Amino acid sequence: MKLILIILFFITQATGSHALFSQSICSENEIESVNDAKRTSENNLVHSTAVTKLTDEGIEVTAFYYENRILKISTSNSASVSEQIFFNSDYQMVYYERSGFAGSKEFFDIYYFRGNTLFCRENGLNGEKVKFSRKAGQKILETVEKYLLEVQ
Repeated sequence: MKLILIILFFITQATGSHALFSQSICSENEIESVNDAKRTSENNLVHSTAVTKLTDEGIEVTAFYYENRILKISTSNSASVSEQIFFNSDYQMVYYERSGFAGSKEFFDIYYFRGNTLFCRENGLNGEKVKFSRKAGQKILETVEKYLLEVQ
């Protein structure tokens, strides 16, 4: 419970503190730091405990915990859309990906966060960096907060 409250605090602090529209430069060093945190979480998944819940909207949310620390949240729904959310050792979301199909077209979007602030968006299909708004980052944080409340 304390873990969830700490994460919610970080998310709440991040949602109201930035301008709505901004494009930051995607720093390769910061992206590599996020990918390192993601790899660490992935390596610990084999030892993790999973909690799965079904939301009222029909989204299956699975949270993975290791040593009382959240590593990852994974979601899927009947519309062939999935999300993968990774956290660092400071309980902050650092990586969010959303993939699936919209009609017959495949999409794979990756969002990188620093201190619960979106700093880079990438098209996972072609590796191109994509412009984003702070509002998009805020919406992701709100979605993740909802998922955290579901699995507590």
